[in-house]
Amino acid sequence: MEPLPASFRSLYRLLLRSCSASVLHHPTATKRLRLLYRPVFDAASGMMHKYRQNESSPEERARIANWLDTWNTRMDGTVDLLYNSSLSRGQAHQITRNLGHVVYSESKRQARLESTYPVWDATAAPTPAQTAKAYARLQKKKDEDSIVNQALGAWAEIIHLAEARDNLSLGRLILK
Repeated sequence: MEPLPASFRSLYRLLLRSCSASVLHHPTATKRLRLLYRPVFDAASGMMHKYRQNESSPEERARIANWLDTWNTRMDGTVDLLYNSSLSRGQAHQITRNLGHVVYSESKRQARLESTYPVWDATAAPTPAQTAKAYARLQKKKDEDSIVNQALGAWAEIIHLAEARDNLSLGRLILK
């Protein structure tokens, strides 16, 4: 696989430094912001590799070139936002600060979900009462998760609208 262009790597490094400066070089906030922008650059590098492949049709190459041009414009807006956030304590700084808080709360929520799974007892015979209780707990947990997922869906929609209006990228929240 061919290495990415120097301009792409330079933009990525600039964004990493801007993330750090926008939160006043606070290590945990920097890490959270960088966690948001990594999937954006992963997607862009994948598109760049597709564009460089010779097997792509001309229509596909034109579509990818258009996507990369839009992405480049959005990254310019993102770097401007992060730069403004590093200089002033206005709305741009509040946005970057709140993005860090959202990453933190979502990671805590996922950690809580992963730690609450029940332990299977293979030696115990299931009784109807235990099965009914377990089903009720599972149903309650599903209802809570659906409410949270609906709220996150609404939040994601607001983020997409803001990104389209202001021609920037606020990152993608993908946690492991």
